[in-house]
Amino acid sequence: MEVSYQPTLRDVLLGAREAEGNAWKTSSRIVAALMALGGVWLAYWHSLGWAALFFAIAIGEWFNLLPLWPVAAYFEFKRNPKYRQQYSLGLSDEGIHFRTEAIDSKLKWSVYNGFKETNEAFILFQVTGFPSVIPKRALTTPEETAAIKALLERALARG
Repeated sequence: MEVSYQPTLRDVLLGAREAEGNAWKTSSRIVAALMALGGVWLAYWHSLGWAALFFAIAIGEWFNLLPLWPVAAYFEFKRNPKYRQQYSLGLSDEGIHFRTEAIDSKLKWSVYNGFKETNEAFILFQVTGFPSVIPKRALTTPEETAAIKALLERALARG
């Protein structure tokens, strides 16, 4: 299957939001707990003003009100020249053949550790880095969308 599209900031933001949502559950809670402990320490030994700030940050982090993913995604999109080129993806049972004007790379499915389908895209999660996004606007028919979903389910099934 061949898919071609021009990546947009919206694609990168969508992928980063989903990746951050997966990681947030654990790391955000740890950061919030550490901030709350710092607030307790500050309240006891130093300043109530600083303690209140630490508690406010802890609450914001606990409820994911202070996400950094939009900032990171924005800078990733602006600094990386690959986002200014037309993408051409060849998807097969072996992996993804990723091509742009400057890149010609073959990625095995083992590079990815899962995927998620949203109304707008298929998001392929990597162990590190920003996820790969295949926007549904690049797919021409419902059959093509179903075929890509079936391929991703087969390729990324963990047994």
